[in-house]
Amino acid sequence: MIKELKVTKTVELHADISKVWEALTNPELSKKYMFNCAVMSDWKVGSPIVYKEFKEGKAIEHVKGKIVNIEPGKLLQFTAWGPESGLEDVESNYTIVTCKLSSKNGHTELSVTQENFGGDEKRYNDSNQGWDYALTGLKKLFRKLKLHTTASNNDAPFMIKKNYSGRSMRCLTNVKRNFNLQERIT
Repeated sequence: MIKELKVTKTVELHADISKVWEALTNPELSKKYMFNCAVMSDWKVGSPIVYKEFKEGKAIEHVKGKIVNIEPGKLLQFTAWGPESGLEDVESNYTIVTCKLSSKNGHTELSVTQENFGGDEKRYNDSNQGWDYALTGLKKLFRKLKLHTTASNNDAPFMIKKNYSGRSMRCLTNVKRNFNLQERIT
């Protein structure tokens, strides 16, 4: 009997659901956390989805599949296969990836599952590590985006100070220290 393997990951992101959805579906943003790969699709059920890396003018397709189910801002489910798996490109070798988004305490919870590994523990372990990398990168992306805003709450990385001529100026204060501290905590 084949052992059923399933990757399950959940991450809380300090961003609105619409921003997380954009990060999942925008090629320029996906490159920032998904192994430098741009996600491409027309985002309709049955349509292809591919993760491509562009290197020295060439497109390298790392993952491909088809959209199985999509509800913008809530659910993205697709099949996935990559040539690095060493497996033949046939439907039975495709895994199923499900990304669910929900609002929780003013943040977005992203749950990712990947299943249908056919008992292949190496492929399961590679995917498990891959999602750890990607979701950590996604958290860093939202932290970085937050650092470039001037929010008016107490954790804002900017504060207004008066310079000697009386004019206000924006000063970056302790961003490096605060960013590293938050990095260790979360």
